Amino acid sequence: MSVNENKVIARRFIQVWGPGNLGLVDELAAPDITVIYPVLREPLRGAAAFKQLLAHFHAGCPDVEISADEQIAEGDSVVTRWRVNGTHRGELLGISPTGRSLAWTGITIHRLVGGRVVEERGEEDALGLMRQIGVPTSSEETRLLVRRLEQAVNTRRLDVLDELVSPDFVRHCQATPQFDVRSLEQFKEFLRQDATVFPDNTTSFTHVLAEGDLAAAWGTYEATQAGQMGPFPPSGKKVRVDLGAILRVESGKIAELWITWDNMAVLTQLGHLPAVPAAAA
Repeated sequence: MSVNENKVIARRFIQVWGPGNLGLVDELAAPDITVIYPVLREPLRGAAAFKQLLAHFHAGCPDVEISADEQIAEGDSVVTRWRVNGTHRGELLGISPTGRSLAWTGITIHRLVGGRVVEERGEEDALGLMRQIGVPTSSEETRLLVRRLEQAVNTRRLDVLDELVSPDFVRHCQATPQFDVRSLEQFKEFLRQDATVFPDNTTSFTHVLAEGDLAAAWGTYEATQAGQMGPFPPSGKKVRVDLGAILRVESGKIAELWITWDNMAVLTQLGHLPAVPAAAA
């Protein structure tokens, strides 16, 4: 089989994790297929055992959908980066159903011989999945989420926010009362609009403290005003302002954000307000 043919087979075979696709095991897997994932602890051997595992997984997430985002192939191996979404409707990883929406990612390597998958070996975000199901978040995991959010915002990787931010995310900010952010998609739109005004904006958290599922962060926001900001025209001037934030994590994702800064300092630096005179000695 060619590399491209192997990629097609691997892309089809990854769909065995979706309900209604058990027939793909009979069609595309070798009878003695080996399946290896860290969450399984021990390798699983044989098509029949694999089908039992899949049936258990489908019972836990009966509406699961899986997408293959990227593939790289060489020789008899195909590497696929995938994304899964579903609802926790049945027992999963030993945890009773919660009804929560779940989303996680992973990478799988399929090894093929003669058009049949003889080995499926992968790495999944099992810890992230467990957090979404309801296992408490540790302080270090909360701190890491905040740092990953900082990086995603600064690099304009809004797609990464799907992994970090809850779909019903809420942002509280008295400094921007015109923006009512009550979902992940609204948060993305806010960030897009901010980038049209301040295309070079950078948020730098100099300190991040975490306790369980709560984090406090403070640092600076730096940017140049290149677009219209409400009633204020582009000034071409730079602004650097201190900011503070509190974040709450729920089910492994950032669910709520409180953030504030000094708007008077921003408008003064941009030239939209006169500088406040220094107090008399």
